Amino acid sequence: MQNLLRPALVATAALLALASGYAVFASADSKERSGTIQAQAAAQEPLGEGAMRNAEAIAKQFDISTQDVVGLHEQGFGFGAIVKLLTLAKAKDVSANTLAASIPVVNGEREPNFGEMFKALTDQERQRIEGLPKNLGQIKRGQAAKPRTR
Repeated sequence: MQNLLRPALVATAALLALASGYAVFASADSKERSGTIQAQAAAQEPLGEGAMRNAEAIAKQFDISTQDVVGLHEQGFGFGAIVKLLTLAKAKDVSANTLAASIPVVNGEREPNFGEMFKALTDQERQRIEGLPKNLGQIKRGQAAKPRTR
């Protein structure tokens, strides 16, 4: 009797292990899909009035469409980061989307190191952005950046 009972217990334990493993996998997959659905829904929600004013001010400063700014925002960039991204793109004479694509994604989020990117600019690239506002606050106040003294 024990000889028959042992394989039955092993088989039952194996089935329980498989079932619990599947339940954990299905739960994680469901959470991932739920997060993706929530992110897509957030991206489809219209921006509020204040956010649209920010997008319009940035678009006007960089002579691009408001929709381009909104598109960068929907990629997960905040408005301050968008200003830095557009400034760097102008310095490097590339599109903002090209530059954005070069920024590493870690755990599903972009991790730009703007400080290092600005430090790596050549003198010629720095000249291209001389006088541009350095942040969203300066854009909103209509101020240009102060010339850098060396």
